[in-house]
Amino acid sequence: MARLPVRTDGKETLRKIRDNAKRLFAANGYRGVSIPMVARLTGIRTPSFYHYFPDKNALYSEIVGHAFEDFKNYIDRTLPQDLEGFLESFMDNYLGFMLDLPEDFRILKEACHFNESVLENVNKLIQSILARLPLSGLDEVDSRILELFIISPVRWIGTHKSLRPDYRFDKPALINDLLDFVLHGFDPGTHRPSNEAFGVSFQPMILEIRSTRTSLMEAAESLFGTQGFHDTYISDITREAGVASGTFYVHFKDKRAILEELIAATSRGLRHTVATVIANFSDRRDAEIAGFKANLEYFRVHRNMCNIVNETEFIYPEIWKDYYDRIQNPWIRAIKKSTESNQIRPFDPSNLTLFLMGIGHYLTEDLVVHRNGSSQDFATSLRELSRLLYKGLNSAIRT
Repeated sequence: MARLPVRTDGKETLRKIRDNAKRLFAANGYRGVSIPMVARLTGIRTPSFYHYFPDKNALYSEIVGHAFEDFKNYIDRTLPQDLEGFLESFMDNYLGFMLDLPEDFRILKEACHFNESVLENVNKLIQSILARLPLSGLDEVDSRILELFIISPVRWIGTHKSLRPDYRFDKPALINDLLDFVLHGFDPGTHRPSNEAFGVSFQPMILEIRSTRTSLMEAAESLFGTQGFHDTYISDITREAGVASGTFYVHFKDKRAILEELIAATSRGLRHTVATVIANFSDRRDAEIAGFKANLEYFRVHRNMCNIVNETEFIYPEIWKDYYDRIQNPWIRAIKKSTESNQIRPFDPSNLTLFLMGIGHYLTEDLVVHRNGSSQDFATSLRELSRLLYKGLNSAIRT
């Protein structure tokens, strides 16, 4: 908590510290900001910072707290009592927060990733609002999947927008597409999902010949995934890999270079895995389920990479964007083709792809990172999700 100054100039300095720190945390993430950076941008000496805050964490906690209150003020409002009106207003409020206060959104998003307490508070707030949905007869699994189904597309659009200033969309049209998807799903008919889509498995490739480069990458994956990028040193990586310190620089220029290679290798491996799996399904509706299952199985084996990809969003967003662009672009083409063949209802292909990417991303976070789920857990959740994906919330209303 800040120490409140009495003098006018001290109050102005405190305001500048908060404003500048907020800008820096939103742009660089918590680990990418130092007290000297905040002091320099504010125009004060580093020791003067401590007249206002005891440390960086105290400043960050205050800013996260303000971001959460802003978020709460946007979304915790009186909502219409009919299902469509409730959802439309809720989505409009959520998108409004992300568009009107992008720095707060970025800060709160990162805090949710690294701080379980913040994540719990955000989830409790959202759950309290969705508990007022005019639906009945939903069991526990339904409620969890229901939350992912409704919230994930909106969160993902916010993330997409926050990292791509050139991304433009018509807000009413986007909400209309999202509302249509959430209420009615993407299936134009009465398709029943193939059982084979839920049984997809993944076997990691066994390397017959090991190399120093491979050992370094495996060590980096383990350490970045458990300690974080900023808290891992090159000496930690070489020690974990069992090689001399100087050996690292024979293979990689610096720590960023090995991170880039890890992300690129994950991108190639994931896209190959998913493409191989969905090639076995002629119907895109089955392919979507199978693709989600393949994604979950891949990251069950490479669980640390979930954390690494997520952290990369806040330290090297250009690497993160390239990773997801390589996933998104072929997905858009597949959705467009499936719409033309009447396997998918007519949506803007870019919008529907973002909705599905968001669901896949947060489903993986929930089942792999937070729950450390099994293949059976994945299949059970996907069976619940498939009903919503195909026919929307209308299928969840028990009469």
